[in-house]
Amino acid sequence: MSKWADLPGDVFFQIVCRLFSDDIIISSAVCKSWHSLLNSVGKLPLPPSCPWLMLAEENEQSEKSNNEESRTRGFFNLRNDKLHHFKLPEVAGRRCFGASFGWLLTIGTDLQINLLHLFSKYLLCLPPIATFRCQYEFKVTPERLRRMFLKKSPWNPATQECDCDCVIMVIYGEYQQLAFTRPGYKSWTDIKSSRRRRYADIAFYKGKFYALDYDGALVVCRIDDNKMPRAKAIAPPLEGITMSFKWNVQKYIVESSGGLLLVYSLGDQALFVGDNSSLSLTASSLNGVKPNCIHFTDDDLRVFNCTRNDGGSDMGVFSMEDAEIKSHYSGQSLSFFCAPLWYI
Repeated sequence: MSKWADLPGDVFFQIVCRLFSDDIIISSAVCKSWHSLLNSVGKLPLPPSCPWLMLAEENEQSEKSNNEESRTRGFFNLRNDKLHHFKLPEVAGRRCFGASFGWLLTIGTDLQINLLHLFSKYLLCLPPIATFRCQYEFKVTPERLRRMFLKKSPWNPATQECDCDCVIMVIYGEYQQLAFTRPGYKSWTDIKSSRRRRYADIAFYKGKFYALDYDGALVVCRIDDNKMPRAKAIAPPLEGITMSFKWNVQKYIVESSGGLLLVYSLGDQALFVGDNSSLSLTASSLNGVKPNCIHFTDDDLRVFNCTRNDGGSDMGVFSMEDAEIKSHYSGQSLSFFCAPLWYI
């Protein structure tokens, strides 16, 4: 056979059925015919079984760049320490936020917000920034706005297939408020609370969205098209919290082994946090992933904004056992507007 692209479809599917999801993703990037065959199955390709580290653009360029060869992104696989490169012009020059089930939320200088399934290239256009209720009170350039306006975006996965009946929730704006939308909606809707809160993280758990504010209080969000969306407090703020802890310590909320709780040891679990939906995985089922550790990426936008230093230097693996931090990627990957993040 002279070309891999000429491999018969039935033979190709027999091979694919025996591959791990990581290898299927790599196969989809071999050639256009393989990519089309995988998309014709009816299901979107599954994300990697273990999160990949999506690196920053090697040469940051504008979205209007015609240099297709430079529009590639590197992905570092923790399981085998291999680096893969894929042509992804859809995310060139755009700020990316990890969602889940293979989807990314992206925003560019056009201020348009998209939800992109990275390897099927399926794109959902969401309402633009101008439709948020709270806007910045001072003049901000589009380049800075795409870095500051959105923070997190969990995907509400009814199924692992492309399903437009979903909810996208974000933390946005100068005052870090909650808002949500659905595909086809014309605007974003704020979620009200009994008191003003600034939110640090959000998570989706058993059909509901939960949010953590900077005081350490936990709220559950009620989203009903027939009623005003509201956030109800279900856990009080953390005791003894100081102003320094409130504003200078990054906080995350994550589901771990089917429960939401405060822990001092993760056991066989490994957490992945950063500009993505926080995730907990069983380390023993994944080669190369260390248990009782927190894998983190650089997501402190306040430091980027104040210093104008590139993001990506503050990332690694924190051991809960000995409180040591080690590197999970030996290379350098820095960006002013889109630092490395976990692809889940």
